[in-house]
Amino acid sequence: MTIPHEKNFCGGNFDDWLEVKLTNVCNGSCTWCVEHDGFVPAQDVAWFTLADSIIKTDAMNIMLLGGEPTLYRDLVPFVSGLLDQGRKILTTTNGSTLHVPKVLEALKKTHGVNISIHHYDMSRNGDITGVLLDDRLLHNAVRELTKAGVDVRLNCNLIEGQIDRFAEVQMFVRFARHLGASSVRFAELKGDGGGFVDARFVFRGRVEDSLLPLDPFTGGCWHEFELDGMHINLRLMCGLQTTARPAPKDPQQATKQVMYSDGEIREGWLKMTKTERDIQLLVRQGVLSQQAADQLLNSFEADLKVEGDKVRAATQVQAQVQGQFHAPTPSGGGCVY
Repeated sequence: MTIPHEKNFCGGNFDDWLEVKLTNVCNGSCTWCVEHDGFVPAQDVAWFTLADSIIKTDAMNIMLLGGEPTLYRDLVPFVSGLLDQGRKILTTTNGSTLHVPKVLEALKKTHGVNISIHHYDMSRNGDITGVLLDDRLLHNAVRELTKAGVDVRLNCNLIEGQIDRFAEVQMFVRFARHLGASSVRFAELKGDGGGFVDARFVFRGRVEDSLLPLDPFTGGCWHEFELDGMHINLRLMCGLQTTARPAPKDPQQATKQVMYSDGEIREGWLKMTKTERDIQLLVRQGVLSQQAADQLLNSFEADLKVEGDKVRAATQVQAQVQGQFHAPTPSGGGCVY
């Protein structure tokens, strides 16, 4: 059995955090987004029911995620409800709505905001995320947040052809300082969708070797240091997160709890096949009842259980669903910190 580093999230280092997937709605289109195949509940509960469910967990630190959490229509009363109960709130956002008065006013009352920006050039960031940010509006929003005492961090993924060299990292740090951020998190990409950049090669010779372990699972998947006067958090992916590294043998892992928009807690971030997402979205739209959806999925249960048959099963169900109900193509997206 392989034991994870004690600082790793899978090692149980959650610091009393509860992650909340507030919404599946997103205005971005990041091709490598981990929530493209993320779980979608059949229905959402009202904001006050969701807030009450969070409070009942006794978790004091709440991370709001999505989708794009600032697109949650009841963000203002929801945030106020949690703050009234003494909760500490951090939000991860793509930054596209920070100029909207009600969003900015809500986030100014929270503890921290992580803004996912993956290039210092806003045009190139737009190409990456599908969201074109206005530098002036973004700068003003960050200034308002920091003036209110909110900690602002920029989240930047290391992506081949984008931020993939140390010189580019330094440029991004300068951009973050100009913007008024207090720290930057650089992270390797999850999954096997391409564009992976090994952070060890980017930062080798620039930071201590102990901060760049060969195996992040046992040597630590996140590390902190100072670079050009900026606090840096470096997130490395182990073989359980990317195919670019060998997976640990018989890994021992602690599972973090995630609350979804239906007010239910589930163990970890769940995945769905495209077929399951198509059908679940039809339930959310009222086109299918949950019973009918269950029957539709159960009819292909044998196929769904066999990995090699999943593509065939998905094709059959998708054709049946689209033929009968003209199902829309589901949109993915999300910022997982």
